[in-house]
Amino acid sequence: MLPFEQLEQLQSWLERRLGSFLLIHERLCSNGEHFDRHFTSHTTMQLQLEQISVRISGARVMLLGANGTQYELAADNFYQIQLQENRCMIYERLGSWVRCTEIQRIYR
Repeated sequence: MLPFEQLEQLQSWLERRLGSFLLIHERLCSNGEHFDRHFTSHTTMQLQLEQISVRISGARVMLLGANGTQYELAADNFYQIQLQENRCMIYERLGSWVRCTEIQRIYR
């Protein structure tokens, strides 16, 4: 698990994007961190970020959007976070699988 300071930085990054439209691209790989097309599933969605919540039970970070849209991340499985001005990459270990979630602000 990452140091608490990095989780606070992620929360701050997300809070600055409240009201913005985000593009969320998830890659789920069954073969480590290679994200080879033969072992990786992709999901892409758009979300207008209305609220950020943390569920203590299960250690989940929840992105809540308009019209009931929701996306969850397993904070206790984070092992790397890369923050840039308009992009964030979050890596989670889910057993033998790795999930990489890229969040981009596309417009406000």
